[in-house]
Amino acid sequence: MHNVDTIPVITVPKYLESQVKRHERRKKQILEERANYLKTCGDRSKPVVTCKLSPKLNHYLYQKYPKDKKIPLASQSWKSGKYKGDVITIHPHAANPHFEEAERFDYTFKAAGLNDNIISAINNMGYFKPTQCQLRTIPEILKGLNVVCCAETGSGKTLAYLSPIMEKISLAKARGDVIERHPNAIIVLPSRELVHQIGIQARSFGSLIGVGVAPIVGGAPTALSHTGYDVIITTLGLIGEHTKRGVYSLNKVKTLVLDEADTLLDDTFSYGIGNLLSDLRFKSSENRFGTQLCLVSATIPQEIEEIIGGYVDFNSFSWTETQYLHRLMPHVKHVFLRLHKYDRPNKLLELVGYKLQNKKRIIIFNRKRSSCEWMYNHLNQSGFPSSHLHRRMDENERISQLQKFQQGETNVLCATDLASRGIDFKNVSDVVNYDSPHHVSDYLHRAGRTGRIGSRQNCTVTTFVCFSPDVDMLHALETSVRTNSSIQNVNGNIKSILKNLKRRKLSKYL
Repeated sequence: MHNVDTIPVITVPKYLESQVKRHERRKKQILEERANYLKTCGDRSKPVVTCKLSPKLNHYLYQKYPKDKKIPLASQSWKSGKYKGDVITIHPHAANPHFEEAERFDYTFKAAGLNDNIISAINNMGYFKPTQCQLRTIPEILKGLNVVCCAETGSGKTLAYLSPIMEKISLAKARGDVIERHPNAIIVLPSRELVHQIGIQARSFGSLIGVGVAPIVGGAPTALSHTGYDVIITTLGLIGEHTKRGVYSLNKVKTLVLDEADTLLDDTFSYGIGNLLSDLRFKSSENRFGTQLCLVSATIPQEIEEIIGGYVDFNSFSWTETQYLHRLMPHVKHVFLRLHKYDRPNKLLELVGYKLQNKKRIIIFNRKRSSCEWMYNHLNQSGFPSSHLHRRMDENERISQLQKFQQGETNVLCATDLASRGIDFKNVSDVVNYDSPHHVSDYLHRAGRTGRIGSRQNCTVTTFVCFSPDVDMLHALETSVRTNSSIQNVNGNIKSILKNLKRRKLSKYL
């Protein structure tokens, strides 16, 4: 007699078996397609890009797009007048990435290879954890290599090159390897405001370890310490003048830093940069002797090899890049308002009033000096005390206006792009682009005045989008965010861009 448990049970008739198998396969395929679809849809509870008039074009965290299809952009139709009044917001979607490596692995400045004296000085200045940029750049400069340091704005690039230079000079002074009026390092900057700012930071650092720092913005050094010309911080145009007059010599320069290198390598400075680079003998792949060259910037032009290849062995460079280079910072909110150009003044007053009521500090960017002056007067007359900054101002007035804003006497700064590069505004919570930049590099630098190390939380960049080139720039930013990739063709050489555009237009008629 058979055991009941061993008797075969027919659950599917024989003639239906093939149909059931096909059904199971199809069911599995549908479930897999559904899972893949959900993956491409992203996390619907975490919007990254939202659009007021076209919510169907919202983008969510982890959302992906088919490679063979065009990426849908909320700003795609913004050149049409009917979209005026629309708002696109790129929301914060990750924490500030600057200290990610240091916090994950509990790194200190010791991990970057600095000695205890330098670390003690850095700690006295209020810095205790290195940023991603500093962890990657400091060891390369200490090795004596030519370095290209590419890192997003506000990532601590100044300390990344200043600390290894200070260590090397302090060791040279301990050996007695210094000569009067022969600086060990020269730091070149594109503006006097940056010389003033970095000069203060460098002199504070140098005073703790016996390194002399001379910031020069005209004539003899304004504040030369007793230890001599160890580090010169100056603008490009003054170097030739000072060497001719014998203020100092370039013969013993061990390190040359071009800070804001994309600006200094622009066509505007090309003649002066060529003269300076040709006066020095740089290290190369085969020759480890000579001057070390450090190029530092948040945006590096693609044609950099073409620009400096005639002066230095391009293969000798060590490149250090950070995770968010040529991207929008993920912890900062970006708001784009589609407006008619005549609606901007009223919208600005509304926005500034709201921000100041919430104790925010604001920088408002304008494209032209005349626009900057008009806005400065407009805001002050409307009851919003403001400072202003542009190149046509007297040097003392520029520094005075900048200090008023930095020290909190005013909470609004109206500025041209003079304020967009390098100047450290730690307490700025909001940036407003009254005149939208037409080039991605300018947007990245302007946006970088907020969300910096030590700055406030809840930082926002607001941009008034009124013209066709504004929309083109927004397309590039939105595409980068949706694809989670670096922005392509980041070029700050405005003179060269305009020249190429003119050439392309003329070629139509040839």
